[in-house]
Amino acid sequence: MKKSLLTRLTIYFIALALLPLLLFGLISASQTYNTQAAQALTGQSEVAKRVAEQVNSFMQLRENEMYLLADAGNLSSLSLDQQESLLNGLFANQSVYEELTLTNSRGRETIYLSRTKIIETKDLVSRAGSDEFEQPKNSGKTYYSSVSFDEATGEPYIIVSIPLFNLQNGNLSNVLIARVHFKSVWNIMALADATGNGIVYMTDADDFVVAHANPSVVLQKKRAVLPPQNSFATGLDGNTAAIAVETLTLSEQTFYIVAEQPATQALSLAISTIALTLGAMLVAIVIAGVLGTYAARQITTPIGKLAQAASLISEGDFSQTADVQSQDEIGRLAVAFNKMTQQLRDLIANLEARVAVRTQALSSVAEVSTAASSILETDKLLQQVVDLAKERFNFYHSHIYLLNEAGDALALAAGAGEPGRQMVAKGHAIPLNREQSLVARAARERRGVTVNDVTQAPDFLPNPLLPETRSELAVPMIVGDKVLGVFDVQSEVVGRFTEADINVQTALASQVAVAVQNARQYDQTQSALAQSEKLFQASRRLTQSESLQGLVASAVEALGITDIDRVVLGGLDYGAAGELESMTIIANWSKNPDLQATAVGTHYPQAVLSSISLFTSSKPLFFNDMWNDERVDETTKALAKRVNYRMIAALPLFLGSRQNALLLFEGAQPHAFTSDEIRLFNALAPQLATVLENRRQFERAQKEAAREAALNLINQKIQSATTVEAVLQIAARELGHALGAPMTVAQLSVKDKN
Repeated sequence: MKKSLLTRLTIYFIALALLPLLLFGLISASQTYNTQAAQALTGQSEVAKRVAEQVNSFMQLRENEMYLLADAGNLSSLSLDQQESLLNGLFANQSVYEELTLTNSRGRETIYLSRTKIIETKDLVSRAGSDEFEQPKNSGKTYYSSVSFDEATGEPYIIVSIPLFNLQNGNLSNVLIARVHFKSVWNIMALADATGNGIVYMTDADDFVVAHANPSVVLQKKRAVLPPQNSFATGLDGNTAAIAVETLTLSEQTFYIVAEQPATQALSLAISTIALTLGAMLVAIVIAGVLGTYAARQITTPIGKLAQAASLISEGDFSQTADVQSQDEIGRLAVAFNKMTQQLRDLIANLEARVAVRTQALSSVAEVSTAASSILETDKLLQQVVDLAKERFNFYHSHIYLLNEAGDALALAAGAGEPGRQMVAKGHAIPLNREQSLVARAARERRGVTVNDVTQAPDFLPNPLLPETRSELAVPMIVGDKVLGVFDVQSEVVGRFTEADINVQTALASQVAVAVQNARQYDQTQSALAQSEKLFQASRRLTQSESLQGLVASAVEALGITDIDRVVLGGLDYGAAGELESMTIIANWSKNPDLQATAVGTHYPQAVLSSISLFTSSKPLFFNDMWNDERVDETTKALAKRVNYRMIAALPLFLGSRQNALLLFEGAQPHAFTSDEIRLFNALAPQLATVLENRRQFERAQKEAAREAALNLINQKIQSATTVEAVLQIAARELGHALGAPMTVAQLSVKDKN
């Protein structure tokens, strides 16, 4: 059910009341959201920075303790007992150290202190090659490892190692390696002053959580998805949170301190503001509905009376008039309504005459369309259309332009009367981009255009053969989304064409376009049938050819191109040893009408072999004029000129996925390959490839049969021999004969058993 005017006006009043409130609420909620979001991210960033500073201070303190121990006691210059005593002091005073190891300059452990293991001198090993020794040794700086977990206790730890140098010569004397409890960092996370229900945790460079207030999160090896910058994103628990990340770098290791706060808590004020706005809007809807209904009734009541009078008029009672009771907008509407009623009376009076004219025009369209659809010759079809259109519509002139293959010009294809025939004979054409042309404009804009006074039109092109033209109408001939041409009609009367004429002629042009396309498709079908017959006959000749020379002759004859000077059939095959064997057949065409092909083996001129290599590809290549083709480089052009060929058609022949041969056509004169010739080339290729492969298989089978027969004969003669000497003589004689060797020696060696 359509909404009444009363309903719509009420809705409009409600909308007008709500829009300011809604706009204010949206702005307020947006500002509140943006402010609170920024504050939340700032707060989390400050938390992350503080925790990062605490973790950095913790690790820096461990590093400083180790350096202070080494520097204060000049550790590298002490005896082994003194070094162990000094390290025991640090080990006893700081419980964060799980292990302390001192190595010499070659990485050999000299002291190993552990809280969980009893280490004897025989248990000391070399740390050479390990990161904790090699990196401080080579860089001269403190080394930090990634966070690891003890396999036995599950406790996290990090290794810190520092280099110690001899103060006298500056050479490395020792490396002090400490295994530090990382659980203290967990405590920093647990004691962090996170906002609300927020959490703070630490990840390594691979985003695995290595420190968290809840140890189970770390032990689960949970991986965090950190945003590229501080923002609201998916938190560690899978819910949206305000996330801030602070980078902590310890030597070569990079860690990230992450502070999170649930989004629902971080944006609580913004959520409250949105709820308050929605409540205010509900109250405003009720108030606006009451006031809107009252105001709308003041407008719709007089309009309803006017609608009742309009309903009676729509039923045919044109005596009805609207009562004018006021001077406001509704009163003026009633006056305009009465004028419209009078115009309807006048319109109906002459409607039948206009319908008769339109019916006659549509009848003429149907007649011309019927005549066009029955003709399959394009030229005859177009001439019939322009002649009938001129006669049936009483035009001064009519003609049809067709878009050329390049799509850049409209060529006159048919014109009515003697002027039209003269223009067609002269090859009259209009460039598609010509601004001062009504015909070109209709094709470009793909719509009917008209000029009802050509003397005032800047884009009208006068024609001396049509001096009486005063108005012109041009409509595009379109099939689907393709413009085929333009149907142009002219009149000797100023103001002859109306919008209705544009519609009628557009309908006629569409019918003519379909007829033209059908005629073209018919021509293409006939051409395809002729080409199929030609291909069938060519295939028969190919299969009946008894030699490769005959194949070449049949292929050239099937293509029917008379300006071929030379034909090259390059056969490619792989020998028994895997080497590429080549066979080439050359046939002179224009110089030898009998097409006496010559097999020249692998001695074909190097220039032509280069051209064969150049044009060997997976697809046929056609060059109308190699000397002036942009696809051909200068070296190849010079080669083509030296062997005197310009036209090239290279046709690779495949059987399956393997290229068997290449058929190369060369001509000394340029040749414009037509679409039919190219299609025939492509269709002939698999036929020729199949015949070549069959011929090759047959020849190979013959050779195999001859070889087997020779071996059987030799075997029979050898078996008929009665002595060893006879066997050797027969074998030498027969093998020499089979191999073509001038002398063959067979020798029997007797091995000395002693």
